[in-house]
Amino acid sequence: MRVGKPSALMFIISAILATLAVLAMLTNIPIVDGHEFIFMFAAWAVLALSTVIRGI
Repeated sequence: MRVGKPSALMFIISAILATLAVLAMLTNIPIVDGHEFIFMFAAWAVLALSTVIRGI
């Protein structure tokens, strides 16, 4: 299996999700509050899938 580089859009989405997760640990963000792990996992999953699946 060959992996490629993620598209810019998928990288930005992953970075936004990861940033929200980290900021939610430091401050109170109502949408993310209590779900930091899920947001961080989603950021990792988006980035990982975008390297494996072409065309995303």
